[in-house]
Amino acid sequence: MLKLAATYAAKRTTNDKSAWHALTRGLRRQAELNRRVASDLPLAFKWLYLLTNAPFFYVGYATLRDGHALTWCGPSAIAACLTFAAGSASVLFHGTQCGCWTFEPLSVPGAGWARRVDPVFVEPSIFTNTIDVVCAVQLAVFVLACNGGLGVSHWATVLFPTLGLLVSSTALKRLRLYRTYVVVHSLWHVASAFVVRRALRGELLS
Repeated sequence: MLKLAATYAAKRTTNDKSAWHALTRGLRRQAELNRRVASDLPLAFKWLYLLTNAPFFYVGYATLRDGHALTWCGPSAIAACLTFAAGSASVLFHGTQCGCWTFEPLSVPGAGWARRVDPVFVEPSIFTNTIDVVCAVQLAVFVLACNGGLGVSHWATVLFPTLGLLVSSTALKRLRLYRTYVVVHSLWHVASAFVVRRALRGELLS
């Protein structure tokens, strides 16, 4: 019995290590792709890419100005702040991704945990991408929860096409078609901000 338990524990440790290595390999590949994006794009193209996040700031401003139709989800300032955060995080990540600005990897001098963290987790484009994803997911969860989910018709006509842009842009980056990736991902920025605006106006209620 003890031998069986030891064998199971050893296999589980091996699987955990394999999953960890797969994660870090994937993140290193993402970091390399981000560096390729930065080197492949002209400077003007990079700044135009960042400007495609402007609709998020307009939606946040319009929500503060006009309020929203989802009165059961609290003050409009909450929705506005989540939208501003999503837009700001996207600008932070894509500006880092494109090399418009840079900063040193996160480190805490003398902290034991910092020495044990794989460097890829604090690589600037990976770190800012994590912030971007967290802010985007927070906004999406808020919008979906306040709309009580979405009806089937809205999934088909609104969410699937919008998410299709995100999935397509991710595939294009992996295929190293960086300029096409930027164009499609820019469309995702505009389309997703438009969906948020419609949702906050109560146009996507189930």
